[in-house]
Amino acid sequence: MARGIRKEVFYPDPPEAEWLMPNDFKPLVGHRFWFKTDPIPFCEDHTECEVVECEPPRRLA
Repeated sequence: MARGIRKEVFYPDPPEAEWLMPNDFKPLVGHRFWFKTDPIPFCEDHTECEVVECEPPRRLA
């Protein structure tokens, strides 16, 4: 049996809300993108992501 952790979060904001951080997101399954943050000592300044599901404006994973 496969084991893992899954977390779902539902936000009360409309789907058209703005992103929290600068990024190069495109709503295409398979698109790899990043979120950029201000530098913090001993931490990465970006987070790499990938779109695995996209059903605008209802679902984005």
